[in-house]
This record gives sequence, structure tokens and C-alpha cells, in this order.
Amino acid sequence: MFAQARIDNRDELIATLGAVADPLSDEQLILAAYVRWGRNCAQRLIGDFAFVVWDSQARALFAACDPMQMCTLYFAEIPEGLGVASSVMGLIRETGIVPMLDRIAITSWAAGWPDPNRSMFANLRMLPAGHWLWADASGVRMQKFWDIDPGRHIRYAAIGDYQDHLATLLRRCVGDRLRTAAPVITAQLSGGMDSTSVCAMAVAALRGSDQRLVSLSHSYAATRECDESERIDETAQFLGIAQRHWLPAETHVDKDFRALYPPALESPGTVCSPRYADELALVQKIGADVLLTGSGGDEMVWGHSLTYTQRLRRGDLGVIAEVIRGSRAIGLPVLATLLQLFIRPLVPESLKRLRRRALRRPLASGLPAWIPQSAVRELDLYRVLFPASEVQFDNPALQ
Repeated sequence: MFAQARIDNRDELIATLGAVADPLSDEQLILAAYVRWGRNCAQRLIGDFAFVVWDSQARALFAACDPMQMCTLYFAEIPEGLGVASSVMGLIRETGIVPMLDRIAITSWAAGWPDPNRSMFANLRMLPAGHWLWADASGVRMQKFWDIDPGRHIRYAAIGDYQDHLATLLRRCVGDRLRTAAPVITAQLSGGMDSTSVCAMAVAALRGSDQRLVSLSHSYAATRECDESERIDETAQFLGIAQRHWLPAETHVDKDFRALYPPALESPGTVCSPRYADELALVQKIGADVLLTGSGGDEMVWGHSLTYTQRLRRGDLGVIAEVIRGSRAIGLPVLATLLQLFIRPLVPESLKRLRRRALRRPLASGLPAWIPQSAVRELDLYRVLFPASEVQFDNPALQ
């Protein structure tokens, strides 16, 4: 087998599996789980993982990736069988396959309708989040092993209880990521709430241990409005972070936009900036193999506009006044916002299709003019045949 994994419920798994060798690596623990539960093993794992197991008795290959797709797997059918790798470049390198661009995937990105489970290449497929794959002589099939439960609600009587619950979850998540043999943990530290919260949790978790936290921050000598050094210094002093490193934001200013923010081969929405390479090189030089960040914090907590629509569906009429006040406060057009949140989502799709036909508007209307019309027509047909991603989750945020 091979695996890229950090399994967080190790103690629970070891207790359930019983007589297993100790200490176990995460890879060995995954293999033991597969031996015990077979294709049902992935749903018992908590953490970030992507792994492949060759089952010699079944003459089959089993693979799975975690529900948040923090670790990826790509696969391609080749004359010799099935090629699987954790990256597109790895799959191309090992199989020699010539990648073919997926026009639908690329046009979807340009249209603002990206399918996170669709590869940018037609002949290199991606294993969707929270799915396992089984490949044998009869072919390849995939199955979802995880989904969010939209009917599960957490209800407390006091706001403080929600705060305690969130703090407990954040404390556990940060603590899970500190499991390393390296004596140093690195963490990004800005003047914002996300990275400072993570750093505070890490400092508390490391207290009394032989490990120490080292912070990495960006300095902005040329753009003073971006400078957060004063708040960073205050936070580091308060938390007792003695070792701090600064990375000047002015590095690589000689590069143009494309060179400074090149898109990842697997996902155009992810950039591979040389500044990131500099930061990772510094992490390695410090002697760490873990970098904590607050990245994604805003996206996780600012919610989704569908929340307002769902509240109205449940009969919460007060949400209309709330949206009006919020729109005025941040300068959004009130009428257009109400239409977007409360009218359009409630119109049946059949009526929307009739309106588009009457106005002779394609589904993919509004795309940039530089996109070829042939690609627009393909995307239009795809959205007619597959109104949503072929991988369905109950959580709209995953679509």
C-alpha cells in the first residue's frame, strides 16, 4: 500500500482493532483497518488521508480519500491496468499517458461553475471527496462513504455554550496537527483573528512539552496599509513566542502576475507562488515539518448566501429585514439582493428553462467573450444533461 495520511482517531482505532503491533504508523493503522473492515474502513477514519491498497487475495485495488479532499488521488485506465497517483504530474510521469484537456472542466472554471471533483484532464480522473474506489478485472467503480447530515442540528440555551463547543473543536483540531517528532512547530502569524487563534491554541497545547512554536510573518515595507507588524509583535509577546521570522512581501517583485501567481495544474483556483516556495524552504531550514496557518478561516465562517434562502423556506420572515439592513450597511443594491436570495432560488428549474428559451439565452450565457462558442455550447449541453455535479452531496457548500 501507499498512503499520505494523518489519522486523528488513532487511539479509538487501536482500541477497536485490539491486538495490533504498537507503535503503529498511520499507514500501518490504515492497512490494519482495511484488513478488519475491508471497503468499510474509510468511514471509520478521521483525519486527512489518501491511500491505495492492493488486495492480493481479491486481485483488486482499493483506494480512498478523506471527506474534505485534503489529500488527492488521480487515476487513469492504461493498457497495463490502472494508474493511481496523488498528483496529476505523478500520474503522467509514472504512466507516460498524454493528458487531454477537459473542455467542460476548463469552461466551468471560467464560467464560475467549477466542479471540484472533476479533473482538468479528460483522461485523468480525480477520486471525489469522501469516496472510495474499487478496481478489479470487471472494471472500476466508486462509492461515497461520507456525507454531511443536513438534518443534524446543534442547539444550546446560551451563546457561551456555542463558544465553548467551538473552542473545544478548534483546540482538538490544532492539537491533532501537532503530532510530529520534530522539535519545532512553525505557524503563520498575521494581525488577524484566524492565525492568532491557531497560534494561541498551539502555544497552549505545547506548554510543558519539549517542542516550541516558531512564527512566520510577512512584512510590507512598500505598502504600509498592509503592515500588521505592531499587532504581530504584541501577539507574539503576549503568547511568549520567542523565535520569529519575517518574510518580505517585496520579494519576486520583478515577476509579472502570471509568474508570481501561477495556477496549479490540478486546480486553476490554487496558485503556486514562488513566495510559498520560499516559505516552505524556511520551514525546512528551521527544522520543522508542520506549518500551521489560518488560511481558509474567512471562507469557513462567513457562511453561504443559501443560508438566508433556507431560513425563508423555514418561515423565518425576519430574514428579509435582516438582508435589507445588511445590504444597505455594505452598499449592496437592495432589490437585486432580495431577488438573488429570495426569488430566484424559489423559481422551479422548469420555469427557468422556459424563460431562457423564450429569451433565447443559453445556460452558459454571460461568459467572457474570449471563450470559444463551441466550448460554451458544450458546457450548455453538459449542464442540461447534468444539472449539478455528477457527485452529489447534501451539503450545497460542497457543490
